[in-house]
Amino acid sequence: MTERRVTHVPELPHPERRKAQHHEATTIELLTFINQQVGALRTELSDHMRDETTELARSISAMMKEAFPDGDPVGHRKHHEAAIKHAEARAAFWQDMSRSLARYGLIGFSGWLLYAAWGAFIKGPQ
Repeated sequence: MTERRVTHVPELPHPERRKAQHHEATTIELLTFINQQVGALRTELSDHMRDETTELARSISAMMKEAFPDGDPVGHRKHHEAAIKHAEARAAFWQDMSRSLARYGLIGFSGWLLYAAWGAFIKGPQ
């Protein structure tokens, strides 16, 4: 940001001219102060952003090491995939087991029913 200085002051009567020069000097001092404060804030913000990014990277690295055995996220993922496959296989086994039990239970019941009906037919009416 460049400073602009007023090089020409309009011709005013003597007391008003001093007043205008005083206001000009005060305005320049104020703008200079504001410019310095903005520069300081810009520096502080840049430092804060850099430090925060560094701290965030350190925190993520520490969490990764703590979250995964031996810091190995690929092995961790493979373990979960294997556990999921095992759970799916177990669920498929029990689902097949219940279907088989229902199917052969129904066949057994039908066989017993036919056997009982045949026995009742042989004995005749009572």
